[in-house]
Amino acid sequence: MRFHYLLLKIGSALELNFPFRHIQVRDFFEDSDFAEIVNAPEIAFEPQESDQELVLELSRKGYELIGFPGCVDDKEVYFEWHCRPLRSDHLGFPVKSAASRQIVRLALWSS
Repeated sequence: MRFHYLLLKIGSALELNFPFRHIQVRDFFEDSDFAEIVNAPEIAFEPQESDQELVLELSRKGYELIGFPGCVDDKEVYFEWHCRPLRSDHLGFPVKSAASRQIVRLALWSS
């Protein structure tokens, strides 16, 4: 089983309780597996110049906006937040791939 190592990592993961009960797994995929995933044609595309262009490209590739807990689902609210120079909060922007029907959470963390 190619990904058996993932079960071992999950089984030995650190359990955290804040802000809710969850596990934390660092370096989840082996480098070669991660590279294969992120270079898959379903999700790999050229960097975009702006959030608006990114959303347009995702739409062209068949992604659609969905509601997702902890994320804002209003594009304009997200664009406005992301343009602010001093962001102290976190907003995620959720989209769903029409091709794979898997949820992709594009979350931008402020530094």
